[in-house]
Amino acid sequence: MKYNIFRWGIVSTLLIAILTGAIQFFFPVTQHGLYFIFTSFLITLVLLYVTFAKEAGNIEKYKWFLYGLKTRSLNHTFYNFPAWLMNVFQLILIYLFMIYFYATHVENHELFIRLVFACTTLALFVIRDGIAFHIIKYNQHVKNSGIKILAYFLSAYFFVPVLVLYLLSFMYFDPNDLYQARKNTFGFFYPTIKDNFRYGPFPPLVQILVFSLILYLNFKFLRKSKDH
Repeated sequence: MKYNIFRWGIVSTLLIAILTGAIQFFFPVTQHGLYFIFTSFLITLVLLYVTFAKEAGNIEKYKWFLYGLKTRSLNHTFYNFPAWLMNVFQLILIYLFMIYFYATHVENHELFIRLVFACTTLALFVIRDGIAFHIIKYNQHVKNSGIKILAYFLSAYFFVPVLVLYLLSFMYFDPNDLYQARKNTFGFFYPTIKDNFRYGPFPPLVQILVFSLILYLNFKFLRKSKDH
């Protein structure tokens, strides 16, 4: 097959189907359809994580991909098509089908809303981390990028949350206010199952915008430094 992206599309689709079927076989539940689709969604998120980490430092591939889009060259576009973008397309399709299936099969409206918000929040956190991988590995010659990614994970999911939650204790003296403040802040560090845009998808969405801006500024800075 000439273009690797089509090969990866087929392989990843088969992986999603096989792993989902295996999990369904070894851990059967009563609501097979709901479980099958949600499991497929989670497996696609894992594949997206892997492809984000694998391709984050391949700057030349991105340049040729953008060049292919600008010149409308199918050869350059598909040959350098990011694998993670294929997983994003798969994720969107599963997500849309999942919403349709939940809306038509889940009688509990509150449960349906919570599931949609939870899946959206999970996907946004994965995209946030993917952009962070690109920021860390943007420079092809960066040393110890694996250690820096590990440091990012420890900071994003442990040190910074613990520090922020600890500092809140100095700002709120009433136990109820402190509990509410920590509850509201929790969504900025971990995916939550809340049927509320403000405390669910909104925190990772804000971080995606901030990280995207940082990545863009890194790109502009590196481009200027090369011109000079």
